[in-house]
Amino acid sequence: MKILNKEKDFKTIVNLIKSGEIVCSPTDTQMGLLGSALNPNSVERVYKIKDRKRSKPLIILFSDLEQMELFGIEIPQKFIDFLKSTWPERLTVILQLKEI
Repeated sequence: MKILNKEKDFKTIVNLIKSGEIVCSPTDTQMGLLGSALNPNSVERVYKIKDRKRSKPLIILFSDLEQMELFGIEIPQKFIDFLKSTWPERLTVILQLKEI
């Protein structure tokens, strides 16, 4: 385990996540596990570390609407203007995946 400073070591942290590593980071209320949602091995490692049932979904953090659409998130039209005006502020939104 290596302790990194998020300001000083930001690029290193990003590279670790992109390479499939899991990073533990403090949030405003608890410690969070960070990994790439695009990497199935990373997702599996988070489930294993947390000893979490696969039936319980993990959260994904998005930086914009385009990222959400890439993941198949259904964004109701009534929320699009709100989300555009709110980002990049912190915001929690629970939305459904698109039907396939």
